[in-house]
Amino acid sequence: LDVDIRVSCDEVDLITGDSYVHIKGDQSTTTDGGVRVFVNADGATEDGHYTIEVGNNANVNIQVNKGDVNMVTSEGNINLKSGRNIHIEATQGIYLRASSLDAEINGPWTENVTGVNRKTGSEIDMDADPINLN
Repeated sequence: LDVDIRVSCDEVDLITGDSYVHIKGDQSTTTDGGVRVFVNADGATEDGHYTIEVGNNANVNIQVNKGDVNMVTSEGNINLKSGRNIHIEATQGIYLRASSLDAEINGPWTENVTGVNRKTGSEIDMDADPINLN
């Protein structure tokens, strides 16, 4: 039994089954307060994923006028994959902190440093023939 309950003052929609919405034109939503989307709230299904799919010739833009963008996973990984390039640009700094860092580059690696380029470690292993320190 599909039920749609509406309460005056605040709006509550309770759908006990599936819900599908198709908007042929554009949609814009403005919320003066906060928004929270909770997916797979009961944790009952392993396939309760949240998927945003964008068709061809369109972009996904996240804009924060003043504040931060935070991606957090309590248990699990954060995975980024691009069919082409990943560009990261910061006006100030980019900071990485991890227990290990592995990089596999199948092509040239170019470092352009205008200030000090410092390498530290208990051992620095450089395998190349020749090693040119000029």
